[in-house]
Amino acid sequence: MKKKLIMTGAIFCAVSIALNAMGAHMLKQSLTPYELSLLDISSTMLFYHGIGIMLHQLLLHQKLCASYLTPYLFLAGSILFSGSLWLIILSKHTQFGMITPFGGICLIFGWLHLAISCFKSNSIK
Repeated sequence: MKKKLIMTGAIFCAVSIALNAMGAHMLKQSLTPYELSLLDISSTMLFYHGIGIMLHQLLLHQKLCASYLTPYLFLAGSILFSGSLWLIILSKHTQFGMITPFGGICLIFGWLHLAISCFKSNSIK
């Protein structure tokens, strides 16, 4: 297993929880309801894909999949998706929202690649 990927997944989860807590407590008064919803969406997606990166490493270690691309799609997708939403919140420029779909596409392809890899694996009956 690649420890760096497992650590990255865990860090994604920790950051997502910290962002949710900040949004719920510290930033509630200074952000609009729309910005709070963006923060919630970005945090949730970051958490799911942090778990996804760690899950992938366990599947790979157990030889239940042979996908090496999946965690990198999750990494790129998380940075593009969540990062673009954070840029909207911080800069107040909604043009960064044009980046968000590219992140979403990477995340979707990551899950599809994982599914296909597990389907093709000889270890799963």
